[in-house]
Amino acid sequence: MNGARASFITRAQKAELHCHLDGILDPAMLRALGSDDPACEEQARRLAGVFPVRSVEQWAGGYHQVATEFLSPLELRLPLVALAQVARWQAQQVRYAELFVSSMLGAISDVGALTDWFRALGGVVV
Repeated sequence: MNGARASFITRAQKAELHCHLDGILDPAMLRALGSDDPACEEQARRLAGVFPVRSVEQWAGGYHQVATEFLSPLELRLPLVALAQVARWQAQQVRYAELFVSSMLGAISDVGALTDWFRALGGVVV
């Protein structure tokens, strides 16, 4: 790709459609969010072996297992993944995004805490 095209793509406003919160974790994000956890490098290596996910088999046989390990406890780590993804979108000039967060509904059982989480997420989305 030539420099002018790359520059245009970087500056252009974008949309991200139909993005599931429990499927956006990638090796780089895992390393960044888990830098204080010694197990994360091994998890990131395993995740890299099945990323990007191209089949249900890859999802069930690799991605889901590693993501579940890293995201435990969900109520603590899943919100960090959501906020990291929002930051990525902002850096990529994404102006419209659909983030499906149904996995959060089971992660935070207290309705008040869940409401607070959605308010906090809304506060970082411009």
